[in-house]
Amino acid sequence: MIKQCRVGILTWHYYSNFGSSLQAYALQTAIASLGFDVQFINYHNLRFGKTSHFLETIKLVTSLSIGKLPFRFASKFSSGRKVFEHRYLRCGEITQDIKKLPSITSNFYALVCGSDQIWAPNCYNPVYFAAFAKGGLRKVSYAASIGLNSIPENLVPVYAEHLSDFYAISVREEEGKALLKDKCGVESTVVLDPTLLLRAENYIKIEKRISYIRNTRFLFVYLLNTNHQYEKQIREYARKRNLQIIGVSSKTNDRRWMTHLSNLGADQFIWLIHHAEAVFTDSYHGTIFSLLFHKNVYTFLRFLEDDPINQNSRIRQLQQYFGLAGHIITESDLIDETITIDFDYFETQLGILRERSFAFLRDALR
Repeated sequence: MIKQCRVGILTWHYYSNFGSSLQAYALQTAIASLGFDVQFINYHNLRFGKTSHFLETIKLVTSLSIGKLPFRFASKFSSGRKVFEHRYLRCGEITQDIKKLPSITSNFYALVCGSDQIWAPNCYNPVYFAAFAKGGLRKVSYAASIGLNSIPENLVPVYAEHLSDFYAISVREEEGKALLKDKCGVESTVVLDPTLLLRAENYIKIEKRISYIRNTRFLFVYLLNTNHQYEKQIREYARKRNLQIIGVSSKTNDRRWMTHLSNLGADQFIWLIHHAEAVFTDSYHGTIFSLLFHKNVYTFLRFLEDDPINQNSRIRQLQQYFGLAGHIITESDLIDETITIDFDYFETQLGILRERSFAFLRDALR
C-alpha cells in the first residue's frame, strides 16, 4: 500500500468501554469508505498500567469458546471487548513507548486524532495531539472532544502549540469549538461523533445475538453513574409494560433489580439496543445507538452542572441536533410518556449533519 493511501488513527480504541470501541470502529469504517488504508496506532497509555498479554490471551480464548455464558472477570479489561477489537479493528503492534511512535508512523500519509474525549484536560496526553509526528505527516482531528467546560490556564499554551501544525481540526461539541477559539485562538469545525456516520444497517451486520436471552420483551438499561437513584423511574416504566429489565450497570446494587449482564462485547451491546423495547441510559453512546435504532430512549444527565468534570455538553449537543424534548432527564424528573421522539426529524437532521461531517473528512484527507 503506497504511503499516500495510509491513514493512522490515534484514539482510545482499546479501552474497556462500548462507546470507545464503537467510535473507533465507525471512524475506521468511514475513512476506509473514502478509499484509504486505515490502521490504529496501537499506543497503550502507561497511565492505565501495562497490558498483561498472557492474561488477555487466556480471556480471549475462553470467551471465544464459551462466549454465550454471562461469566465475569474482575478486570478493567473485558474479554468481550477484546474479541470485538481482534475481529473488527485493524491495529498495529502494541507499544507503550512514545519514543517509538515517530518510526511506527513514518510510512503513513496522515494521522487522524479522534474521536472520544482524547483532549480532555484531566487526562491530557500529547500523544493524542500527535505531538510526536515528524516529517510532514498530515495531522487531522476528527470529532476530538475536550469533554469538560474549561481548559486549565497552564494547558492553554500547550494546546495552542500542539494544534498549530494541524492541517484540519474538528471537534465533537460546540462547547469545545468555543473553548479552542476563545482560549487558544484555534478555529475548528463541529462534526458528528463517528458512530453517527454509519447507518443502523451497518451495525446490524456486526451485531452478535445473546443466545441466553430468549423470547422475552425487555427494557435495556445501560448506566455508568455509580451513585444514582434511577431505580424507581425505570422499574415503574417496565412494570406498566410488563417488560423484563436487562442491563449493564457500574453500580453493584443495581443487580438486585435487573438481570445484569457482564463481559459483553460491543457487538452484543448493539444487539441489546436493537432488540430492546426501550432504553434507559446515562451514556452518550447508549443514547446515540438508541436513536439510530429508533428506540424510545430516556437519557439521565449523569453530571451536576457545577461538577468540575461535568461532561453533559455532549448530551446537550445531541439535544441541540435532534430535539429530544422530554427524553433528556434528571433522576428527579417525572417522565412524560406522552412526549415521543420524532424520528422523521431525527433522520432528516442526521442526513444533513452526516453529509457535512463526511465532507470535512474528505477535504481534510484528500
